[in-house]
Amino acid sequence: MLPSAEIVRWVAESMRPFNIVKDRGFESLIKTGRPEYKLPSPTTVGRDVRKVFLRVRDRIARWLQEYDGKLNFATDAWTSPNQKAMVAFTVHFEHQGAPMTMILDVVEVAVSHSGLNLATAFSDMIHKLKLDTKMLGVTCDNASANDVMIEEMELMILSFRGGRARSRCFCHIINLVAKMVLRQFEPPKRKKKNKKGTDVHLDEDDDPDLTDWDKELNDLMEDLDFDDEDENVPGADSLDGFYDVRDDLDTAKRASMEAEVKPVKMMLLKLCKISISIHRSTTLLLPTWTRLLEEMKLAIRKLPRDVCTRWNSTFRMLEVAVEYRAAIEKMTEAQANGLRKWELDKREWTLATQLRDVLQASRLVTLWVHCLLTIFVRQYLFGSLCACCLVRIRLARLAITSLSYI
Repeated sequence: MLPSAEIVRWVAESMRPFNIVKDRGFESLIKTGRPEYKLPSPTTVGRDVRKVFLRVRDRIARWLQEYDGKLNFATDAWTSPNQKAMVAFTVHFEHQGAPMTMILDVVEVAVSHSGLNLATAFSDMIHKLKLDTKMLGVTCDNASANDVMIEEMELMILSFRGGRARSRCFCHIINLVAKMVLRQFEPPKRKKKNKKGTDVHLDEDDDPDLTDWDKELNDLMEDLDFDDEDENVPGADSLDGFYDVRDDLDTAKRASMEAEVKPVKMMLLKLCKISISIHRSTTLLLPTWTRLLEEMKLAIRKLPRDVCTRWNSTFRMLEVAVEYRAAIEKMTEAQANGLRKWELDKREWTLATQLRDVLQASRLVTLWVHCLLTIFVRQYLFGSLCACCLVRIRLARLAITSLSYI
């Protein structure tokens, strides 16, 4: 007989839904040769998973309570696809000369990711595990809600030192800086209020302030999916603490700056349009693109799509576009492909190369930090460096050298 514990372990480790036990193929497989076996219901599997989780968490809690030393914690919050506010908590420590990481809990936060709600969820978890006196520090990103969370936790957990025990995610700071660089190149958003006070998009004929260039940009934006550009969507990074320097400019300087960045906007929109057109045309453009790369003896790959909430997707799109410039030029110059109006001129290719180099600096810094942290942990815990660490040292040096040329 198949033990229920094995079903629980399989469902948990393989991330299967509880109702998989009702799947016809699974039931047929399990009952082959054992038709008398009765599978548990999805409700029973879900209940058993929760029981096992609580028991394991209690064992981990007792082990951490007896741990000889302080513990570091980290937390991050996100919104699930079904619009639930979630937050996760992890613990980090050293055990027998090796760094250890454990997930303590993933919970749904009441209503929203406010600082008070996050602090309440965090402190409840700490009190439940009886780790009040074991806290050394907390690592989290730079959202303003986390600032409030740290302040509230200092009141809820007496041994917690508040802001003095907080570590900010350096890679998240790099991410925000890169996003702020790209923000000035975002497509224009033209909205007006209707009688109900809600935002509606303007048609070109209804907006007298649109220049010919703006109309051209709007033409390029047609059929492009910018759903991910909203900073409130799941997975989007918070820009709390950053401000748009354009807000401090007078009308003349702002207009001058807008005129300077319009060619970059045009270049990014053209590349987005080319990428999306190839992705969507699975029977015409995509096969043509593949054949063209084979003829040019280039590695077969698609042009990455730009996701506005993730700066590294812009970098990947620019990196591949510059590398495959010759192929893109051949695709756009062929009239049969219908991409002529999105053809990039020499100046736009220069802008693409320059922006790629600017974003590459952020990528190299991220790589440099990751390499050095790994090297530090290895050197601190073991007193020696393995071959992988020596490779990481070389990568870090290459990253620093590359930064000096950007």
